[in-house]
Amino acid sequence: MKVTPRAVWLELLPVNAGLSLLRLLPLLAIGWLYAVGVTEARAQGSAFTFQGRLTSGGSPVYGTYDVTFTLKDSAAGGSSISTPNVVAPLGITNGLFTTVLDFGTAAFDGTPRWLEIGMRTNGSSAAYNILLPRTAINATPYATFATTPAAVGALSNRVDTLTTQLAGQLATQTTALSNQINTLSNQFTTLNTALSNQVTTLNAQLTTQFNTQTTALSNQFTAQNTVLSNQVTTQLTTQTTALSNQINTQINALSKQFTALNTALSNQVTTLNTQLTTQFNTQTTALSNQFTAQNTVLRAYPNNPACCQVMQAQARWRSAS
Repeated sequence: MKVTPRAVWLELLPVNAGLSLLRLLPLLAIGWLYAVGVTEARAQGSAFTFQGRLTSGGSPVYGTYDVTFTLKDSAAGGSSISTPNVVAPLGITNGLFTTVLDFGTAAFDGTPRWLEIGMRTNGSSAAYNILLPRTAINATPYATFATTPAAVGALSNRVDTLTTQLAGQLATQTTALSNQINTLSNQFTTLNTALSNQVTTLNAQLTTQFNTQTTALSNQFTAQNTVLSNQVTTQLTTQTTALSNQINTQINALSKQFTALNTALSNQVTTLNTQLTTQFNTQTTALSNQFTAQNTVLRAYPNNPACCQVMQAQARWRSAS
């Protein structure tokens, strides 16, 4: 007959040095089974699977450790049953670890056994930190003692019964978990819808605020632009008027200067004309007197060729005058 040896499950147990380990419990107390192999009942090995969970300060531990497992014949003190199993290194992920222990078939003869566990950081030379109290070895490892056909048959029937029970429990728990997942999914959908609505509302509010502020800023800009334009227009008008007044003042000053200069120039021209007229009259009188004198002389010598020429010249000058 074939049987399926089962792995053990653990419960949390406080220990020294801020660490905690899970106590080894019988399968029936927790309701979980883990198949680790199928062998003939009379030919099965003495090894069994040990699983544990290690925490530090309430948080799962990560890393590698050196671990010793020693089988004892009492909860405290007592003697070691076999050579300690040393696992180095032992990897721990999220506080969980699994290892295989083997103390030999003779170690389990039906009398009570306890497992003493010591731990230290991998590669350390420090002494092992012993986790207290020791873990009692319950039903599962004693499957190695069930070597009679009747015991094997009873164990097989018990395993089948437990398997059926656990399958029902697993189905119930799976259904409950599925319902919880569906409930959570519905809650998530509702929450997502509510959040989406809130986001939509917030976007609308932000858009309204943005438009309001934009309009207010635009109005402020228009008002400031109008005021600035009026100020610029006023300043430009004032400056233009001042410049026009300056130009008119300069034009008036230039006009007065021109009038004064024109008057002075006119007076100078009149004076010059008077002087020229006086000089002309003086010179004309002098020439007339000279002409009269010469004419008197020429008349005295009418037959003189030179006198004739002079008289002809006088006649031409008289004609030209």
